[in-house]
Amino acid sequence: MPVSVDSPVAVADDIPLERSWYCLEHIRAFNRAWDFFSGMSGEEIVRFQKDAVTGHRRTWKTPRT
Repeated sequence: MPVSVDSPVAVADDIPLERSWYCLEHIRAFNRAWDFFSGMSGEEIVRFQKDAVTGHRRTWKTPRT
């Protein structure tokens, strides 16, 4: 079922305010084909996933009392 509402999509990561407009059908196709981990090694993916648990923020052990 076609949707008449268009949505903005960032043109490139390094140009966040520049947008292109796509219909819902094309946005869904874009999202299915997009792979965040493309070009990363297995180790890089695992490290990213591990760091995602803490929101990619540094953590440290709390002192025991």
